[in-house]
Amino acid sequence: MAVYHHVRDKDELLVLVLEHVARSLPGPELPEEPRERLLAACTL
Repeated sequence: MAVYHHVRDKDELLVLVLEHVARSLPGPELPEEPRERLLAACTL
């Protein structure tokens, strides 16, 4: 129950854990040109 003093419920706890893990994952290499960057981001 001590965890629930810091988060509302299990769903919020899960979201916080997933966000923490996602921040540590490497992002994709995107081109420098804005148009190519947008196209690459849309096809990920």
